[in-house]
Amino acid sequence: MSNFIKFGKGECPICHGAEKRCNYVESTNESGGTTKLIFCKGTTNAPTYIFRGNAPQTGIGMWAYLPDLEAWKDSKNNKVSQEKYWQEKRNREKR
Repeated sequence: MSNFIKFGKGECPICHGAEKRCNYVESTNESGGTTKLIFCKGTTNAPTYIFRGNAPQTGIGMWAYLPDLEAWKDSKNNKVSQEKYWQEKRNREKR
């Protein structure tokens, strides 16, 4: 289970401290990198973060750090490509 980490005063990269209850969750992706998902009520769009929608129970905005998100997509696409390659190879060998 993930633990929420509260930002210190003025540390939130989305609202820069305008909101008082900003926090984040860090998780490790399949390639071993960490991804930070930020929960903030602020609406200011930080250029290196992408809005991922509102949290279902609270309605607080969820923001992801863009470079982390792109790295995760690349690692996921790479994994899918590898699985597809090996599946096609097994299918060719069966023929």
